[in-house]
Amino acid sequence: DENVLRRMLPHGQSPFVLAACEHGQKSYENPALKHGLFTQSLLEATGDEFRRADRDSDGELTCEELVNFAQRRVR
Repeated sequence: DENVLRRMLPHGQSPFVLAACEHGQKSYENPALKHGLFTQSLLEATGDEFRRADRDSDGELTCEELVNFAQRRVR
């Protein structure tokens, strides 16, 4: 059985999941933002703060770069 999702991904890479909290924890929405701070950090990393998030300046954001950026912004 070949995984259908794996066929859609480049080079057979696995998907990754970025979540604001662990199983059993809760994340909360910031009413002013209409989403959480974790989501805000990802929006910043893929928007206005892209150059700061792209630590190796190669024009691409890796999972590691996204995680590192979010961890620096949200504790």
